This record gives sequence, structure tokens and C-alpha cells, in this order.
Amino acid sequence: MTEKGLYKQTLNSGFCRKTKVIKVVTQVRKVITKVTRAVTKVGMVITQVRTFLTKVRMVLTKNRRLIAQVTRAVTKGRKLIT
Repeated sequence: MTEKGLYKQTLNSGFCRKTKVIKVVTQVRKVITKVTRAVTKVGMVITQVRTFLTKVRMVLTKNRRLIAQVTRAVTKGRKLIT
């Protein structure tokens, strides 16, 4: 799955809509697994990973812990590639 596809998927899954926090948290958890999978499978280019992360960050500016989780997921994936 491409970076663009992943981002679109997150947007479509009620990720950006103003929903209850719990829903967003579950969506983000799903996104984290998607990111790790995408990173490991496709061997996402690191710059792409970064752009994707910044997009996710822009959505998640309020929840710092989730941002940390996403970043961790990506770094884990990155380690597996190299």
C-alpha cells in the first residue's frame, strides 16, 4: 500500500471528523498497525514515512501520547527495513 493510499484510508475511516475521542483513539491504533505493516512490507522510503507522519501529526496535535506511539511504530518499521 502506498503512503497516499494509507493516508486516504485514515481520512476515510472517520479519522479527521470531529468524533468522540475514544473513536479517534481506536482509529489511531488501527493506523499505527497499518503504518507498521506498510513500512515493513513495502519498505516505505523514509522521506515518505516522514511526510505521512507529519500528516498524522497535524491531525493529532492534541494527543501527544498517540503521536509518540505512531512515531515508535514507524521507527520500529524503519529498523526492520535497514
